[in-house]
Amino acid sequence: MKVEGKCVVFMRNSHELHTNDNKALYEQLRSQMSGMGVELFLIGYQNSWTPPLRYDFRFADCVNAVRHDTYTTVNKYHNERTTFFQKMCWQVWKYHQETFAANGIEYIPTIAPSNNPKINSSGSNNWVVEKDAEWFSANCNVARNVAGEHKLILVDSFNDWNRETQLEPANSYGEDYLSILKQEFKIN
Repeated sequence: MKVEGKCVVFMRNSHELHTNDNKALYEQLRSQMSGMGVELFLIGYQNSWTPPLRYDFRFADCVNAVRHDTYTTVNKYHNERTTFFQKMCWQVWKYHQETFAANGIEYIPTIAPSNNPKINSSGSNNWVVEKDAEWFSANCNVARNVAGEHKLILVDSFNDWNRETQLEPANSYGEDYLSILKQEFKIN
């Protein structure tokens, strides 16, 4: 994938990149790749439900954009987050978008069609987000409304049947979730 002709690179756990000078590290990375004819569009990462400026020293003048993990990972005791999920995401993502933009960084919301942490950990205290077409459409709509300059939105889904975030067709829901993505993000 390319943005502005630059190759997109996801910097997983970049919020935990321990160096004395993040800016110099990223400049060296860009320089070495540029020397090979590859320009980079770097996307940093931090945990979901963390404030945008917690790791600003790791991102400012370093990455082009920042994303969080999907916000569908929610402790079931955070009733306000589960009850008002789309409203909470809209407010939080909008705040992230504005705060990161003030630092010259694009914010990229990350969505998921569902999430079931109990598949891997039956005792999990996290909220189970069941497959629900209307809920996923609403989540797509919120993400689209806060997408940044390049209109990027990430979907945490790739064939992850272990957390039930998959979009791939299944006997139980057919191609519903792929159709929702196509409908919500189609380009005319």
